[in-house]
Amino acid sequence: MKETHTIPDIYTRSFMVDWDQTSPSGTLSITGLLNFIQRIAGEHANLCHFGFYDMSRSGQAWVLTRLKLCFTSMPKWNEKISISTWIENMGGSISVRNLSFEHNGNTFAQISTVWVCLSIDKRIPEAIKAPCPEYLIHPEKKLDITTAGRVKIPTETKLLREHKVSFSDIDAMGHVNNIKYTQWILDSIPYKDALSITSGEIEVNFLSELHIDDVVEIRCGNVETDGEATFIIQKKGSEKPAFLSHYTPIK
Repeated sequence: MKETHTIPDIYTRSFMVDWDQTSPSGTLSITGLLNFIQRIAGEHANLCHFGFYDMSRSGQAWVLTRLKLCFTSMPKWNEKISISTWIENMGGSISVRNLSFEHNGNTFAQISTVWVCLSIDKRIPEAIKAPCPEYLIHPEKKLDITTAGRVKIPTETKLLREHKVSFSDIDAMGHVNNIKYTQWILDSIPYKDALSITSGEIEVNFLSELHIDDVVEIRCGNVETDGEATFIIQKKGSEKPAFLSHYTPIK
């Protein structure tokens, strides 16, 4: 008897770009785009029975560790977008999930994400306990960009500003929400520079958790003449980064 596939292997949803998801230019903001990543990945994981609450009952949680985003010509407020996501790889404690964003039939963003299954009590990686049917995994369905990799730490950096982690930075896991790091960086660079980021490639590493009342340093290093730059966020007094992000403009 043919197996019945009750869970969509490729999950697709459409949305209108809301006002609070736009940047001052009136187009979808980078943080708005990142919010969609968490939302769609979470919805598909729930359908696959390894979403937030399913994982919590098993004493586990998904933690985003790496992300690579390539985006061009962001859609405007009130325009319709379509988002698709699927699992490229799942093994042990690691899952690679891809996302593709379309507007008017054209792909304007592709995202590779790498997630680690973490023991909630031990705070260490462990093999996911929930089953994952083979038909949900598509190793052959790759993006035009490579899987998110490791960002190189700059040898020299300059301090942009300090920030004390506040209530609005914390998510349901009790640590700083993934999107907040990028928002902190955008709030730390000149307004015109942030406004000019309308396309490019961003590679991100989440290295350690930050919590309420932590004081962090937001730093920048390796700024090139074409706008390429690496950003570092680290707990004040620590030499180890909690977050690394490398931005490359699309030429």
